[in-house]
Amino acid sequence: MYPAYKNLKFYCLILLASTSFLIAQSGNIKTITDKAVQEYENGNYSVAIKDMERALNIMKQKQGKELNSLLPKALPGWTKGKRSSQPMDPRGIVSGQIVEQTYNKGNGFVTATLILEAPMVKDIKQTLNNPQLAQNRNGAKIELISNKKALVRYQEDQREGEISMLVNSTTVAVVYGKNISLRDLKNYAKTFKFSKISKIK
Repeated sequence: MYPAYKNLKFYCLILLASTSFLIAQSGNIKTITDKAVQEYENGNYSVAIKDMERALNIMKQKQGKELNSLLPKALPGWTKGKRSSQPMDPRGIVSGQIVEQTYNKGNGFVTATLILEAPMVKDIKQTLNNPQLAQNRNGAKIELISNKKALVRYQEDQREGEISMLVNSTTVAVVYGKNISLRDLKNYAKTFKFSKISKIK
């Protein structure tokens, strides 16, 4: 498996809290932040920090839910599998968000991932600007997909590959597939909702 994809899986170990939990918690943001300010003014800094971390984490989980809606739809003949979302820092202090959706067809599978404000974004950006760096990634090539620069790596004999695209300065879209044709892999890469993703700041 491609090293970059392993890194993605490492960050996606914890699933997003249920939608009902998020709805219940999101209404408490102002209450939580007001309490954090009060604790700060009273000199209870540790309590204030914990309250603010909680509020930030709830907001990041809500952001993750919205990002999930921008992932590709299943191609004809494919079915959706597991979906997950996870802040890079579960406390919500460090910026960064990863959302992921899997798809299945027979023994083939695909994982589509959006990575927001994470160290990998800078890495992909540097690679896309340097063809030599791209070749060092198991012979990957730089191509244009939906008018986006894409790092494409595909092994025909293994029917396995990965496509990474820089959507904007803060967001990378990645498609990884096993037992899949290059055509289907590229079709998944094309079906991210780029116009909406590009507006993410």
